[in-house]
Parts: sequence; C-alpha cells; structure tokens
Amino acid sequence: MDAAALILAAACNEAARHAAAFGAVGVGDAQDVDAWWAAERGPAIYHDWIALRPTPDPARVAARLAAIFEARGGRVSVLDPWAELDLATFGFSVDQEQHWFVREREPDTVATPPELDLRPIASPSDLIAFERTMAIGFGAAMPAEGSLLGPALITDPQFHFWLGIWQGEPVVTATAVVAGGVVGIYDVATVPRARGRGFASAATCMALGAAPGLPVVLDAEPDAAGLYARLGFREFAVFRTWRRPTPAAQP
Repeated sequence: MDAAALILAAACNEAARHAAAFGAVGVGDAQDVDAWWAAERGPAIYHDWIALRPTPDPARVAARLAAIFEARGGRVSVLDPWAELDLATFGFSVDQEQHWFVREREPDTVATPPELDLRPIASPSDLIAFERTMAIGFGAAMPAEGSLLGPALITDPQFHFWLGIWQGEPVVTATAVVAGGVVGIYDVATVPRARGRGFASAATCMALGAAPGLPVVLDAEPDAAGLYARLGFREFAVFRTWRRPTPAAQP
C-alpha cells in the first residue's frame, strides 16, 4: 500500500475498533462516509470522532463536527488521520500528534522470554486482568471492571488479545484488531516492575501473527522507532488529535 491507502486503512481500523469497543460497553455510535462518531460519551481512552476520508472542505466538516458535539458538555476527542481539520475556533486544541508505523518486512527474530507465559485471552476474568494490567502499564486510573473492554469482544473475530504472565502475575498486554485490510496493534503496555525484559517486544510479535499476509499498523512514540525498525516497521504518517476539555465547574 502507498501512504494514502495506509492512512485510510488505519483510519478504518481505528473506526472498527471503536465501534466494537463502544458496542461492547453499551455505548451507541454512528458512521457515514466522512467519519465515525460516538452517539454519547464513552470511556475516556477512546476518541469521540474519527475522520474516514480527506475532505476538500475541512471547514465544513469542522463545523458539522462541532454541531454534533455542541450539546455534549464534557470532554470530546477527535482523531484526524489526514491532519487537515482546524478546530481551534470551536474550542478545541491540539492534544497530540500520533506517529503511525507500518510493517513492510518480516521482523527480526524475537523469541518470547522463557519466563513469560504469553497467552490469548480466553475468559471474561482474563479480560478484566487485561484491563487492569493495561491501566497500570499506561499509568492510568484503575478502570471499573468491564468499563473499557466488554466481554463481547472476546468472541469478536476482529479482536485478538494477549496477556503475559510473569512470576504468577499479569505484566504485559497487547491487542490486534483485524479490520480495514490491515492489522492494527494497540494496548501494548508493561507494568513498571517488568520493564526492560523484552516482554513488550514479545507481545507485539505475537500480535503480528493475528492475520498473516496483511500489513500491520500501529502508532508509537518517535523514540520507539528503533524498536519498531527491528520489528520490520517504518513510519508512514502523523495523525493529529484534537481535544475539547470538560468545561470548568462554575462557582
């Protein structure tokens, strides 16, 4: 795929991931040719709007987006894979720029450390352990059970989860989502006490095999480029995210 096709595929993968994740926790969503969006507020780790195509009139799309969320008083997060929208006049600010990578060759050999038991998720209790481990790995607040990843995702053919066990405790997570003609890798997180042991690399490599033959995409910090280069990746785009914060409480 060229860069334009990869951006579209990654955007569609993200939209499919969000639609399934929101549905699994009972949150409504909608989609048209321009975008996917949440019909109501969902878990804070997800976006509320994902653009699904470039547009010759970003101002029109921005105004429509703002109108959809005008009645929603809380936080709103927007993912713009083409980095075209300007939402500043609607009360949004740039939250971050996501560096997206694609795997174009087979990765260097990365063996699973023998002390790590890396297993696919097989039960709702496993998924709860996955949620908690991911939150610890990312330094996030501990979620209520099932609030991020509903049990319906276990049987969703698009989703593949892996949980790594070390010294009897879950320490590393990884998710693969097969949608949009690519495999999207998400949720690669290692708890602090288990870092530096190659567990995240092993979990990522396990996720690469979710759909052999399809391109694999993920977003990562630029300082991880060396790691992902060893795993066969190169950067292909920078997606922009916008955020409108929750209004401050009035005195």
